[in-house]
Amino acid sequence: MPSSDGPKGPKPPRTPQTGRPARPTGPKRRATSTDPTDTSRRFTPPKPGARKPADAATGGPRRGGGKPARDGEGGGTGKRFGGPAGARGGDDTRKRSGPGGKPPRRDGDRPDRPGKPGERRHGPSGKPPRDADRGDRPWNRRDGDDQGRARPPRGEGDRPQPRRDRDGDAPARPRQPRGDDAPRGARPERGPRDQRADRGPRGPRPDRSDDRPRKPRGDSPKPGGRRPDDDGRPPRGKGPQGGPRKPRHGPGDRDDRKPRDTGRAAPARGPRAVKQGSARAAAVALLDGVLDEHLLLPELTGPGGPLDRLDPPDRARAQRLALDTLRGLERADRMLQKHLQKYPPTTIRNILRLGTTELCRGEAAHGVVNEAVSLAAEVPHGAGMKGLVNAVLRKIAAEGPAAWDALRIPRMPKWLREPLVEAWGGDAIAAMEAAQFQAPALDLTPRDPAEAQALADELNGTLLPTGSIRIETPGKISGLPGYDDGRWWVQDAAAALPARLLAAQPGESVLDLCAAPGGKTMQLAAAGATVTALDVSERRMALVSENLARTGLAATCLTGDALDHQGGPYDAILLDAPCSATGTIRRHPDLPHAKDGSEFADLIALQSRLIDHALTLLAPGGRLVFCTCSLLPDEGEVQVEEALERHPDLSIDRGARDLSGIPADWRSDEGGLRIRPDHWADLGGIDGFYIAVLRR
Repeated sequence: MPSSDGPKGPKPPRTPQTGRPARPTGPKRRATSTDPTDTSRRFTPPKPGARKPADAATGGPRRGGGKPARDGEGGGTGKRFGGPAGARGGDDTRKRSGPGGKPPRRDGDRPDRPGKPGERRHGPSGKPPRDADRGDRPWNRRDGDDQGRARPPRGEGDRPQPRRDRDGDAPARPRQPRGDDAPRGARPERGPRDQRADRGPRGPRPDRSDDRPRKPRGDSPKPGGRRPDDDGRPPRGKGPQGGPRKPRHGPGDRDDRKPRDTGRAAPARGPRAVKQGSARAAAVALLDGVLDEHLLLPELTGPGGPLDRLDPPDRARAQRLALDTLRGLERADRMLQKHLQKYPPTTIRNILRLGTTELCRGEAAHGVVNEAVSLAAEVPHGAGMKGLVNAVLRKIAAEGPAAWDALRIPRMPKWLREPLVEAWGGDAIAAMEAAQFQAPALDLTPRDPAEAQALADELNGTLLPTGSIRIETPGKISGLPGYDDGRWWVQDAAAALPARLLAAQPGESVLDLCAAPGGKTMQLAAAGATVTALDVSERRMALVSENLARTGLAATCLTGDALDHQGGPYDAILLDAPCSATGTIRRHPDLPHAKDGSEFADLIALQSRLIDHALTLLAPGGRLVFCTCSLLPDEGEVQVEEALERHPDLSIDRGARDLSGIPADWRSDEGGLRIRPDHWADLGGIDGFYIAVLRR
């Protein structure tokens, strides 16, 4: 009998079923695999340049094109580390079973149906050719069906058709796995879900025995979760590099000319119950609404919002805490990154952000940490996060404000910063960001400009060059001298300039389009003009009426769409057009987080239509003041240049800019005023604005 020993020792015994070498019975060695999704074996990365053995049938490269396949890659699957289960190449030594318990067919095995030697059954993508006959495939054949159930023929380039059921046109439901004892052609009788004994109350669970890649669990992958971009927040949307996401509303969902105004605030999130007198809990609820729901703060501070249960002092404190956290959000995230391997849920993360901001601004550590831990316990399923909140905030308190001050000044989001850098340059944008990072002071407009200096002295404020009064620490606004008498109203210094450039005269008929919240309306009425104030929001127009009553001024208040207004003709029109409001980020830091730029194109088109409609209401020789609180040239200089091209009888009044207190560097080339947040840096900054006076 010939010996079974080879030149290097006895040959291992072979199994009679497959003819392959039997597995050794000695001590087991831990196997390795080149598949990173294989959790049962230690993963060994493939060596660079490693190639698979040649095809057993043809001696050439494996199927899937002319190039050799990589380790762990099935022929033509197009995936780095293997495709679906059972699609591996011949280097996989694991024993897999296909349908019916048969071992998987390896490269070089004889095909199931007659064919030419070496016939290529699959294309480069690993799928059957489109023009092949699919009637005899196993997944299309049933017991007793000699012809098979061939799929509908498909021509070259046609899209695959969904599989239909027997009765109608609805797509058939995915076929559930059957037991081994069920005949192949049998279909179980359907009934109510709770009466299917073979499936249980919820049906069988899908087979998870394969080694397909799984989606990682949790809010964000490890390490560190989703890191914030240079703008200090995680990227939103599915566009490249966290670009603008799709608008929340389609073109037909609502009229673009009418902003959303429900009259009630959005429901509060954050801790399960905003406790009476808890300003921090209300601040967390506001942060959840802005950062998670992408709502503006005015939508959260109305009736029914998280501030309803608070006293006036705590209401003001909650808003201040939320605003301070939003201004320094990038710094807070960078401080927290060092102590978090994975970002916690949104509400817990906002509690950490709020606590970090307070600690780095000098608040007492014991009060901040203790209440933050209590707030975490109020969050649904947040009791297990109390230890995390306590440990992280105590580490932040140990680092102190020094680490906070060492970080860079928070930047605007990339979707906004990049076009602004292109328009104004990097140095100017850095100066704007420095101004936006500082909490702004309170600006007031006196009813009588002649007593501005006396009123500033009475309020312990500063009289600005343009006539506004600035107060650094105002306290409660309604408690300031002159509030009940209506001697002043709150209005940013930049927002007070359009009415000054209009220079309304006593007895003139003036239309204030988009009038809310009413500061410009009161300026025009105080000048003695006959004012008509128009706005689309009933709630905001109610505030205009209240301010007019408090100051003792008169105006006709209308609610409606500015594009539908047919009054006039008017001697002068002031159009404060709806815009991106990017010039007011220093006062409204929620804007970069609630918006993403997806609606700006509609706003720019709306501004052009408003200009054209306002000119139809203007008397011959009248003047139109166009202004926006935006930093984008498309909503300022470009709008005026295009309006001059559309209307040859229109001209820009350059002389209207010659007012006391307006620096020369605010004047733009086309004849308007361009105000930026970095102007008046020594006085505390100013909102961004664009103003132009047009004449017919």
